Amino acid sequence: MLTFLILSLGAISPALAQESTRAPIPPALVSALDHEPPLNQADVDAYIRIIPEIIPELAKLFHDPQSAEQLAAGLNLSQIRFYYIMAKVPLTMALASGVDPKNLGLDSLPKALSPSSRELRLVKNNLKALNEAAEEASRALSRDR
Repeated sequence: MLTFLILSLGAISPALAQESTRAPIPPALVSALDHEPPLNQADVDAYIRIIPEIIPELAKLFHDPQSAEQLAAGLNLSQIRFYYIMAKVPLTMALASGVDPKNLGLDSLPKALSPSSRELRLVKNNLKALNEAAEEASRALSRDR
């Protein structure tokens, strides 16, 4: 859950993704991520839809994993798919925005979170909408502080 929350901060600004804290990811989660299919347009659309709502709720999600389950269910996603999307999209956004993969620590993350060229192209094609959703999330976060 911690990794999900940290990586989701990248939704506000790809530069924040560069500052992610390295937390060990449980082996069971790594294995589950390895079995997830690549990102697709529906995943990106789900991310765009939910990120403005979720960023202001990060602290709640960290302390109440059931709220993440409810968000996932509301999007017709499994909990693991929800985490996968919420981690992989901001990482891919950062790469699409020109952040050096070494600065993201991709080499220390599960291989499943490293975007393929197809996923990178998908995110680049949606970067304007993704950035707009991130800006909306940032505004919401500022209002809630």
